[in-house]
Amino acid sequence: MGYSSLLECIKDLEENGHLIRIKEEVDPNLEMATYHLNEFKKQGKALLFENVKGSKYPAVSNLYGTLERSNFIFRDSIDKVKKLINLKIDPLDGFKNPLASLQSAFYALNALPKKVSFLNILRKLLYQICHK
Repeated sequence: MGYSSLLECIKDLEENGHLIRIKEEVDPNLEMATYHLNEFKKQGKALLFENVKGSKYPAVSNLYGTLERSNFIFRDSIDKVKKLINLKIDPLDGFKNPLASLQSAFYALNALPKKVSFLNILRKLLYQICHK
């Protein structure tokens, strides 16, 4: 699956019970950190602050707060990354299993940043705004 944006990741976390929305206004100086620390200490959920004092943007915290949640977020790509790391550690293994190595090379090429035009980004933003 993979995510095309952070917003998509946040929606997935919320749908699967890994996210708490905090709707009331929160001070970014120490209050947000207190929420984060309390949730982190209890191995809790990710936090989405919808109303950050002095900012027009929301904030997300504790996104990778547990190994379980990190594995959940990267569930589609973690095995591919492990294969790439193993190939980096032992390049000779690529000669032992060339088909798997070609597959890993394909994963590596897909992991490179994609070049997108400003127009495409604008279209996505307008679509998200219009379909809220």
